[in-house]
Parts: sequence; structure tokens; C-alpha cells
Amino acid sequence: MKKLLLLPTLNEKDAIKPISEELPNWFDDVLVVDGGSTDGTVEEAKKAGFKVMQQRYGKGKGYGVRTAMEEFLKTDNDILVMVDTDGTCVLEDTKDMIELIENGEADVVIGTRILSKKREKGSMPLIVWIGNFLASLLMSIPHFRLYSDVQSPYWAFNRKAVETLLPKLKASKFEIETEIFVKALKSGLKVREVPVGYRKRIGHTKFSIMLRIRNFLYIVWFTIYGFRWWFWAILLILVGGWWAYKNGYW
Repeated sequence: MKKLLLLPTLNEKDAIKPISEELPNWFDDVLVVDGGSTDGTVEEAKKAGFKVMQQRYGKGKGYGVRTAMEEFLKTDNDILVMVDTDGTCVLEDTKDMIELIENGEADVVIGTRILSKKREKGSMPLIVWIGNFLASLLMSIPHFRLYSDVQSPYWAFNRKAVETLLPKLKASKFEIETEIFVKALKSGLKVREVPVGYRKRIGHTKFSIMLRIRNFLYIVWFTIYGFRWWFWAILLILVGGWWAYKNGYW
């Protein structure tokens, strides 16, 4: 099965060369989708031999991922693998993710940092670990399954998953991962997790306080969105019964 590696970028020049030097031989193509870098990222990616294109629709990681999915479907690749382009992801660890898809065990695979024993010291502060796990636990509740890292930078999709998800995705920024997660499960796709390594990032984080607050609000929204219709039907019956009882109708 042919595999395309997606590298969404925004001012990640210093990470491009290290990524190119550790690129595993199982990727048939590498696509860099750039969100408007001004530090020479595009030039560095071209120098590394990667295919580079500018993302469509606007600024933000969500637009970059959606652009890449559109391009993926124009190719003859069978599997799309996405990692952050900041040096935190260990590309060798995508092998186990890909194998689950090749074996037909999953349509979507998340690389979990939370359950991994291969995290570099200092790469994920305790407060970030706790926040990610609690967010994942919250978003898992509507689906009656436990996932540990729904905001992971590691994702792999088969062609069926990309075809299913792309028309449903609306995210523009970092909420893209949580949207993919909940809409994959609501679409009936098989979603699995695999432990992966994680390192300190190269360069500075783009996660501002406002983006973190925005992401939290999306986590709450996607948790609510994740519940099926029958949950709301049962809740409505219970609330209606309680109201009738309190008002003497029952």
C-alpha cells in the first residue's frame, strides 16, 4: 500500500532538515502544506526534495489538513500519515500505526503520547499530560470507549477514512484533531491508538493562551456533539418526567 506523509508547516525551517534525515523508507511521497511561512520553511522543504504547496481557504492548521486531504485523494496513495513538523514526532513510530491500517484493523490510528514510555524528558510537562488525558477522557464518554490522546500530533488514515471525513470537516485551526476524532467515531470508522515517542519541539510553540482557551471550548462542544440522538431522547424523557413530577402532573 502506498503511503503519503503530510507535514503541515508554519515557520518550521529549523525542523525540516532533521525530519528529512530521519525519514523512513516506507513513505512513497512527502507533502508539505504550508500556512504562510516567512522564515524560509518553503525553500528548506524544497531543498529536502519534498513536494510543497500553499494551503487553501485561509490561515490555520485545520485548513492545512483539509487541503492535504484533498490533494491525497488526487493521488494513488492508500494511506495518509500526518505528523507535526516541529521535531516532536518520531517518524519510525509511524510503522505500528501503518500496520494496523494495512492489516484492516483500523481506518484511523492515533499515536498516543499519554500511554507511551518513550517520551523524552521535558517534552510533555505534567500539566499538559493531565490536560490532554482529561480532555480525551471527556471526549471518550459519548462513545463508551477510552481514548487517551485525541489531541495527538500523530494520525494515520486509510483512503476510506479520508473520503468519509473530508466533506464533514469544518475546523480552521488546532481543533482539527478533536473534530477528526469525534466525526470519525460518529461515522462508524474504526479508530485505534498506538503508543509513540515524543520529543522536545524545535523552535517556539504556536499555542497561545487564546488558542488554548479556544481549543478547550471546542473540546466541550465536540463532547456534546459526540452523543447520539438516543442519548438526547432519553435525557429529554427524564427531564420531562422530573418536570411533570415536580408540578404534580405525575
